[in-house]
Amino acid sequence: MWKAQQHTSLAALVTVIRLLCLSPAPVLAVGTLASPRLARGQIVVGAGTECQGGGTIYITYRSGDSTPTPIPCQIAVSNFAGANPAGGPVLLSGQGQGWAGGQFNDGWLSASLSSPTVPSILTISVNPAGVPVGGGGPLTVAVDSSNYSGLVPIGVLQWTVSLSVVGPTMPVIAAVLNAASYALTNGPYGSSSVLNNPTPFPAVSPGEVISIFGYALGPSTPLGLQLDSTGKVMTTLGGVQVLFNGVAAPLTYVSATQINCVVPYEFNAGALPSTPGATSNPEGSVQVEYLSQILPLSLRTTNVSPGIFTTTGTGTGQAAALNSDGSVNSASNPAAAGSTVAVYMTGEGQTNPPGIDGAVTCSSGCATINQIPMPINPLFALVDESYLGQDLGWSSVPVPFYGEAPSLVSGVMQVNVEIPLGTPSGPLPLQIEFAGMIYSQVVTIAVK
Repeated sequence: MWKAQQHTSLAALVTVIRLLCLSPAPVLAVGTLASPRLARGQIVVGAGTECQGGGTIYITYRSGDSTPTPIPCQIAVSNFAGANPAGGPVLLSGQGQGWAGGQFNDGWLSASLSSPTVPSILTISVNPAGVPVGGGGPLTVAVDSSNYSGLVPIGVLQWTVSLSVVGPTMPVIAAVLNAASYALTNGPYGSSSVLNNPTPFPAVSPGEVISIFGYALGPSTPLGLQLDSTGKVMTTLGGVQVLFNGVAAPLTYVSATQINCVVPYEFNAGALPSTPGATSNPEGSVQVEYLSQILPLSLRTTNVSPGIFTTTGTGTGQAAALNSDGSVNSASNPAAAGSTVAVYMTGEGQTNPPGIDGAVTCSSGCATINQIPMPINPLFALVDESYLGQDLGWSSVPVPFYGEAPSLVSGVMQVNVEIPLGTPSGPLPLQIEFAGMIYSQVVTIAVK
């Protein structure tokens, strides 16, 4: 099937490339990045998708907007930790002066529960109106659905919320995320370019496509991937460069609020541990340069940092995948059980032969499968087999091929996954595991 994907229809390839280069990360921004008036806030949740499990929420706003809009962060409060059955009480508490009757409003931070009993929806929202440059917080919000029948309370989830507000023209880096999953693989790590609160920066792997979010990072008119005279992805685009220990990164997208780039394969802050996913020391130096401004930060290196691209551009839901006939997998164009789909991801780490920064895989064709670079870290594809009506959990499925994706920039990997026979129609949960129990996020494949 790897050969079939080399000759995929142009429309399908364009769809995948758009996902890699132009995704505006709607879960991280208010409105659309194409509308400067609305692109005024970034929210990064350090606890995982939709704030599940508690953690730290870091938010950066630009001051001076006349129509600020809160950024919601909704959490479904159910019977977490097995603490409380449906219908049991759920309590909202926190640190601050704005608590009243289970509701909270401390000026810039508000929180509320949709119901005083399980299940309930906790909504955390932020409004920067009136907050001076510098920011507010941190404030703590907690939800408790413990069993109150005389047992020791358990089941408390807690979030700490920090807000930073930057000046109208001040350049700032708000977050660095895996460009496919939008996950924080590690963090938080601080940066001198961010005011008053630490910003979550992940450990990154060689060849990983990452997204850098912030303000005044690049040109107001977005630019996508371009090739230089040698056929490699350009490392200077619209006056933007990103340097990792002095090595320029290939750029797949630049704008005032987002830069997508590929971590150079040379970026290795220290000797990598033998365990995949373990980080190294010391931190490596990264510089985001635009015209005359330089924004420094430090990132650690990890062997792998897997993330699967999605058609939603949010890191959740439908995987960016092609059916065996080369068409895009979707709910309206599902794959048959027993067939093979090609899933696209990043963060697979170093390859054999070693990855080449900015190279387009098989740009001149690959006569044999051995010419395609493959990650040195072994992987497995897992699907959730609960659809069989048994408590089987996640099970491994055959992977006929995995390697760098032909016709795409080095650092984007294609994983061919066989859909088990007997899989019913609908979305099939999928994730990729690397040796050392390092997992991608969970996505879905459409099955007919």
